[in-house]
Amino acid sequence: MLISLSATALVALAMARSPSFEAFRVASLVLGFSTCTPQLLVPFAAVLARPEERGRTVGFVMSGLLLGILLARTLSGFVGGHFGWRAVYYMAAGLSVVLLVVMRFLLPENRPGNDHLTYPKLLRSLGELVRTEPVLRESAVYGACLFGAFSAFWTTLSFFLERVHHLGSEQAGLFGLVGAAGALAAPIAGRLADNDGPRRTILVGIVSVFASFGLMLLGAILALVGGVLVMDVGVQAAHISNQSRIFARRPEARNRMNTVYMTTYFVGGSLGSALGTWAWTQFGWPGVCATGAGFALVAWIEFVLTRPRSPAPRRGS
Repeated sequence: MLISLSATALVALAMARSPSFEAFRVASLVLGFSTCTPQLLVPFAAVLARPEERGRTVGFVMSGLLLGILLARTLSGFVGGHFGWRAVYYMAAGLSVVLLVVMRFLLPENRPGNDHLTYPKLLRSLGELVRTEPVLRESAVYGACLFGAFSAFWTTLSFFLERVHHLGSEQAGLFGLVGAAGALAAPIAGRLADNDGPRRTILVGIVSVFASFGLMLLGAILALVGGVLVMDVGVQAAHISNQSRIFARRPEARNRMNTVYMTTYFVGGSLGSALGTWAWTQFGWPGVCATGAGFALVAWIEFVLTRPRSPAPRRGS
């Protein structure tokens, strides 16, 4: 985590000083490789937590992560609007250095339990985990679909606000504050996953995301605010429940399980951004809402197809 944060600070600085768009694109790709610290923090928190409080602990850490993601939209919109886009990356570099120092002194030491395995062996074991862990496969599909819906909305929101409501990037960034309110539900979702089981919470998340796009289809500002709140609560509830499920499976493989899950998660988000943009250019806002609802529908179909079967009754019982 300390190494990745150091790389993040350096690459963000390089992006701020990019002499051309091509250089900026290359630096953006490198930044994607370096910003893996959050995906290491979440399983690390699961390692430190007691089993009966794992969902609550993961939810608490995820609430901080999600608040950062959503409030960054508001802050970057304000900074970019007043000081230019380069200032956003200078700020990111500075915050990474501050976080690097804080983590260096506050996080406990932790040693891997798989130090007898080489890195190539660890990578090859990912395929084995996918083959042998149905819970991992299910959670990966749920996460990818719901983050795809999430990304389809956030990628196109500024286009819709500018065309229909004549609002700029700063006003679009304010919707991050609404999403941040939804992120505060993450610890509650973790507690529900601990008490009632994560599968039920996942279903609530899927239904919430699907319903949110019906609300946002109305297009009014209040409908968008309500839809963002419902969507973010649903996405975070399912995400935390997914991670609670996979972290409970193999303690010695939590980081690798999270690698499979989060890789699939971000692939879904990238697909959602691409399809959302395409839907906007072809069909406008109704197309975007249909795309988001479609992702949630795929997650619901997967949920129904993989529901636990009750064991067959014994003969004569």
